[in-house]
Amino acid sequence: MNPVLFWTKVLIALFLCLPASYGKETPQAYSLPKLQSLRKTVLKKITECEKKKCSSLKILRASEKIIVSAIVSQTRVEQIQEENKELRDQAEALEKSVPFSPRTGCQKTKLLEEKMIELGINENGNLLYSKKAAGDWQGKCWANGKKKIETTVVLCDFPLAVNVMTTGGRANQTINRSVEYLFSLNACDLISVKLSNSTGKKKKDLFLSVPTCLQEWNKRGSDASMTKEQVKVMEETISQCFKYQILPAPDKIPAPKSGNAP
Repeated sequence: MNPVLFWTKVLIALFLCLPASYGKETPQAYSLPKLQSLRKTVLKKITECEKKKCSSLKILRASEKIIVSAIVSQTRVEQIQEENKELRDQAEALEKSVPFSPRTGCQKTKLLEEKMIELGINENGNLLYSKKAAGDWQGKCWANGKKKIETTVVLCDFPLAVNVMTTGGRANQTINRSVEYLFSLNACDLISVKLSNSTGKKKKDLFLSVPTCLQEWNKRGSDASMTKEQVKVMEETISQCFKYQILPAPDKIPAPKSGNAP
């Protein structure tokens, strides 16, 4: 058979399978659900044709292959459209990102002073907190003692880190907690925080860094395209980033346009 004649018949068969209203519809009518519905129609005609052994069986099967190719193409088109939407959402989130106030002074010095005031520690030590050198680590620590046996609070100052370790809880369930603040080589800028909680054999760690915190902060405003679990992780991470001072306080946080962004 002449190839041109063959494909002409294929196209004719394809359009014969279409409802009469398809010719009047816009390109949106050929969406993925419409194509899938059309394929079902063609498959039904193929089944009927096989039973009757009609002469148009080959044409119908060729038409079904063409529709399958169209479904694959349309699926990819919709995937690209969804990816583009996510990119637009991310771009909008970046546009709405709030600039942070530039930090002034040495963050490490301020944080250490805050922790000492919070825990009631004197720079030179006192009756409650004794001051000791931290061995070969070129640091210094302040620790209180409970009957000179069990230490409940330890604050250590190292050249590029500040550590706070506590032990407490119920008598039958002791909780050990460690918060490690790490600073850049200038010994001032906070770059990450590592948190560890252990109860018996259970241990839970959390690591926060400047890139992670900024990434979650810049997602605000695009939560419409996020799952509930992703929104929850974003909000909890941002809260922790502010709590542990990785993110500086923004000049002004505008009300979100939509969604649950903070």
